[in-house]
Amino acid sequence: MTVLSRCRWYYYFKECKVQHLSAEMLAMTTGDIADNSKTIFSLITGGALAIAAVAKAVTKIEQGEVGIRTRFGKPTRKDGSYRELVGPGIHFAAPFTHSIKRISLQDRVSKLERITTELPDADTRQRQIIVQSTAIWGVSTAGDSVFRAAYVANNEKELEKVVVGIASQGLRRSIGKLSLEQARLVSDMTQDVAEECSYELAAYGVDLRRVTIASVSRSASEVLLGNNSMTSPFPLTSVTDVA
Repeated sequence: MTVLSRCRWYYYFKECKVQHLSAEMLAMTTGDIADNSKTIFSLITGGALAIAAVAKAVTKIEQGEVGIRTRFGKPTRKDGSYRELVGPGIHFAAPFTHSIKRISLQDRVSKLERITTELPDADTRQRQIIVQSTAIWGVSTAGDSVFRAAYVANNEKELEKVVVGIASQGLRRSIGKLSLEQARLVSDMTQDVAEECSYELAAYGVDLRRVTIASVSRSASEVLLGNNSMTSPFPLTSVTDVA
């Protein structure tokens, strides 16, 4: 074999070896990238879960609120009674199994249902009137009232709807005991309505703070009939600011 042939074979084998090494390095690099990608994905996922767990474990209770510690969504009990109410501040609970449900204790103002009823005037004639009113109410802190307010109704909107319905019926019954002249002059019906429906509201953990008559006016039928022979001119209006 000539020197030239030997050189050709030498360079041929050298080139093959280089190509083989390059292929091995490329395979190793691809595998490393895949492994690193899996590691990075695992770290990101773990970090996100850790952040979510910490966020869920921390609850801030504002002023005018109270918190109920729960386990799997239900209030915790001890010796057969509810426990673990927490006040304003930052509180921690075991994530995924325990939580803290926030309940507002602040007074709320709700417009009651419009009431159409008939009352006797000075001549004992029945006159149809329309009564519009508002109520101030709030969650009671007596006994287990907070737990009733939190769990008897499904949510706060439903709780308000129930309170408005109960208070409106209580007001209707209270107004029905008055004469037309009395209805004209009264503005604060808190005591009368509370006597009518306090027991029903207590079942939802609610206290009625104030019921105010905003206006008393003739109904459309009274206007059409032209019933103006009343002891006082209509529209009858008694307005009290509910600030």
